[in-house]
Amino acid sequence: MYDKEIQGFGVQLKPLEHEQIERVRLWRNNPEISQYMFEQGEISQEQQQAWFESLKKKNNVGFWLAHYKNEVIGVINVTSVNGSSVEKASTLEPGLYMVPESRYKNSILAFCPSLALIDYFFKLGTLVMEAKVKSTNSAALRYNEMLGYKVIAEKSTSNINTSEKSADIITMRLERQGFAKAKNRLTKIIRF
Repeated sequence: MYDKEIQGFGVQLKPLEHEQIERVRLWRNNPEISQYMFEQGEISQEQQQAWFESLKKKNNVGFWLAHYKNEVIGVINVTSVNGSSVEKASTLEPGLYMVPESRYKNSILAFCPSLALIDYFFKLGTLVMEAKVKSTNSAALRYNEMLGYKVIAEKSTSNINTSEKSADIITMRLERQGFAKAKNRLTKIIRF
């Protein structure tokens, strides 16, 4: 697991540590968060422990807790799309959710963890960020558009376990030039 601390835009992204995984599990299981996940089932303590142990062996993922003024405000991650290490990946897929009870989740500050992460990896050499978002997650779609993402594909999926149709998936792409413009706009209104 990629474990370097990232700082910028008024936030610190600190690598996820073992003693924090139960808190992260509780946030992830919160219906406010889980409703937008592709896997919506409740995660057990055992599953969370196994997941965290598996991360230690991977260099194609990174998970951080986003801190603002010593308060944890969110969980952010990246995964290499092609399986290479995150440091060498040309395309990364980031993810973020704000802590359900955070007073910053609906504020402009909610952009800061993404700005810090994306800026860091673009400077490191990443060429493209790619996001997959449920079509029902209008907040994430707007959020990504504000960061400069563009929709490149939409597809329907079906739930394998039942014949019911599940949410459509929208794939969005962010390149350096689009991010630079969005970063410029956002940093004019963000006050740390």
